[in-house]
Amino acid sequence: SNVPQVLVVDARGRDQLPGGLSAFRRQHPTAGAVLVVSSLDPRLMLEAMRAGVTECVAEPLTAQALDGAVRRVLTNTTEAAGQVFAFVGAKGGVGTTTMAVNTAAALGRVAKGEVLLIDMHMAHGDGAVFLGVEPRFSIIDALENINRIDESFFAGVVEKTETGVHLLASSPRPRHVPVDAGKVRALLEAASRMYRMTVLDVPRSDMTILDSLDVVTNVVVVTSQEIASLRNAANRAETLRTRYGPGRVKVAINRFHRESVIA
Repeated sequence: SNVPQVLVVDARGRDQLPGGLSAFRRQHPTAGAVLVVSSLDPRLMLEAMRAGVTECVAEPLTAQALDGAVRRVLTNTTEAAGQVFAFVGAKGGVGTTTMAVNTAAALGRVAKGEVLLIDMHMAHGDGAVFLGVEPRFSIIDALENINRIDESFFAGVVEKTETGVHLLASSPRPRHVPVDAGKVRALLEAASRMYRMTVLDVPRSDMTILDSLDVVTNVVVVTSQEIASLRNAANRAETLRTRYGPGRVKVAINRFHRESVIA
């Protein structure tokens, strides 16, 4: 076929996207796009997302990183799968839920109704509190009915919020249901098919869930500049990189201070 499948755009050293990108996307709506940038500038990232870019690769550029981005674009284009971002805390109190909710809300402004936030805590998660809703159903309801998961079921079990983000919430009450890794994988695969972007708030101590993130595009380990947080983040990131590959695991420092004793 002469129809292009992937466009790689080199925007290094530029503060805006090339003018021809939008025209290319209109002419070839099924093609994926990879953007190569000097750094992950938030304004440029939003502009790229609006233009239909699904992968960004920042310097230092390596053949492995570029190859991985192109392969993910090809896979997503072929399977029409959305991107999935998981946030995992290095320890309690570092702001993991805040970062996950804020990321989902920012994405929701760009793609209203196309973003799903899943609170992966089986009970007492704070996603609903942050988004100001009182959900009727929870992630447990979805897992218990995983064989019924389709678009109509998803529409009934998620809660729509004022931010434009759909929420699959944590249960407000403890329910002693063992977590099944196969059901978690099936749920995340279904979410990636039905939503352009899915954000996960992942409990750091649930190893079954941490071992069920195969569909995830990126895993973000959230830490702070405290010694204990950094040590835990290094260990957690190494474990996740061993499980999912180095290209998919990132580390984000929340509440960063330039004057901190730890640079």
